[in-house]
Amino acid sequence: MSLVRLGTLGATLRRRGIRDGLLGGSRPWLAVGGLAWASFLLRRLMARPEIVVYRQELKPDEYVVVRHTTDTPMTVRARRAR
Repeated sequence: MSLVRLGTLGATLRRRGIRDGLLGGSRPWLAVGGLAWASFLLRRLMARPEIVVYRQELKPDEYVVVRHTTDTPMTVRARRAR
């Protein structure tokens, strides 16, 4: 199951927990919603804050190229394949 689907599943469980559990009076949905909200808040609290690495204002004809390089050394198999 992809992360996008897990995100929408969590949002659905949180929404139904509020609607059917808190407002509708269903204890099982209240418990499911409470667990979904606790999981959501715990992930938000435990997440690393984003760090700004580089910031510069661009002029109208300028652009940015984003590249990803790994800091891990190449494996023996990757070196042999070169």
